Amino acid sequence: MLDYKFPWNTKIDPAKLGMDDLRNIYASREVASGHPNLKLGLLQYIADRSDITEKSRLQFFIDVMHNDTNLKAVAYAGQGFSKVAHLDVQPLALSVFFDWWKENAGKF
Repeated sequence: MLDYKFPWNTKIDPAKLGMDDLRNIYASREVASGHPNLKLGLLQYIADRSDITEKSRLQFFIDVMHNDTNLKAVAYAGQGFSKVAHLDVQPLALSVFFDWWKENAGKF
């Protein structure tokens, strides 16, 4: 998959944003109605934020896979989930991710 960069506002230090802030940005009208690659860049950014707990990032990706109607965003959420959970799974193997999370969420 391609590498997308999220275009952060120069007044924002994204490294200081917590998971709740990132969830709000993802759900914001600007991202939801903006260019589809905005979501992809933000999903990749969240996958790379090792300072945010794995559990928080994995739950976010599960939520995206359950709720987002953009197939590319769902695929990138699957890719992010695989990266954080160290799985070798196709990005759209949703039932694999959901089952894995159901069995392993309590271990985090």
